[in-house]
Amino acid sequence: MKSSKGRLPPYKVAAPFTVLRMRFIKTICWLTALSAGMVASRPAVAQDQPQGRKWAVVVGVSKYPKLPGGQQLQFADRDAASFAALLKQSGVTENNIKLLMGPQATLAAIKSALGEWLPKSTGRDDTVYVYFSGHAYFEREFSEGYFLAYDTDPQSLYSSGLSISDLKVALGRRVRAAQIVVVADAVRRDFFDPDAGLASDSTGFFHSLEDLAFARPALTVLVASSPAQFSREGQRWGGMGVFTKLIGDAIANADGNHDGALNGDEVFDYLREKLAQETSGKQQPWRAGGSLARVTLFTTAQTARSTTPRMVDPTVGASTTKPPQPAATIGRTEPPTKPEVKSTINTQP
Repeated sequence: MKSSKGRLPPYKVAAPFTVLRMRFIKTICWLTALSAGMVASRPAVAQDQPQGRKWAVVVGVSKYPKLPGGQQLQFADRDAASFAALLKQSGVTENNIKLLMGPQATLAAIKSALGEWLPKSTGRDDTVYVYFSGHAYFEREFSEGYFLAYDTDPQSLYSSGLSISDLKVALGRRVRAAQIVVVADAVRRDFFDPDAGLASDSTGFFHSLEDLAFARPALTVLVASSPAQFSREGQRWGGMGVFTKLIGDAIANADGNHDGALNGDEVFDYLREKLAQETSGKQQPWRAGGSLARVTLFTTAQTARSTTPRMVDPTVGASTTKPPQPAATIGRTEPPTKPEVKSTINTQP
């Protein structure tokens, strides 16, 4: 029907455009809502993404078949077991920890764990711990530092010891990880006693560790003692090395901001204060490399409730019925006077 003026009624003309406009508006609203929903969901997706796993190679050697009796350690293997237990209490799964102690800690086994197992296991978001408690040595002639494996021959260091150069290659080139933390309690009196003229060996060894620390970004080396010092162990620290014993103590005491996570700076600051107290200022920790301020080394909420005595109980290893003899109590901190034991390793350049 046409109007008196020959035109369709207004609604007849406007209706198609109105429908299109409404459809357009509805489409825009739907797209806006969809986009808002996607944006809102992004943080949740990010939170669900894994933050990276933790892996560890933990080595402890107390008894060395190819070193003389005077150069044997007492508690290095126990330190390694304690450190592995601490990692488990902090949430690292047992399958992610390669623990090598005593006769298991051969050079071949250590290199396999570092150069094959870790590279095949780790991802780019992961954190890796490498812990070593035992003997270290510095080869003056070639300016090379070594960690001594169970089967290391002191007369053939290059072929039977774990050189810092080899460790640098394994961690710097082969292992994929966001963060690598090397923890070493290995600078012992036998090979680094400054009173026996071995201070230069200590300095050279720490130079090797500095090179390791800068092999890649986010690699940190933490050592139980500083240059011209040596680390201590004994019954007075529960039959452990004082360094590892205090790492266990740090779990309950070093979480300054009480967030349930212990970062590297909190651990180091605690160790620096307590090691000086325990050793009358003769042993202080040392570190080099990347910052650990934002790296959570341990979680405290779970570990603080643990009843595992090896990590936090200072009476571990000590008899509860018979007090230790003075020499055992002193351990390797202030050993009793005894005939000098000559090193079987050639220390002449």
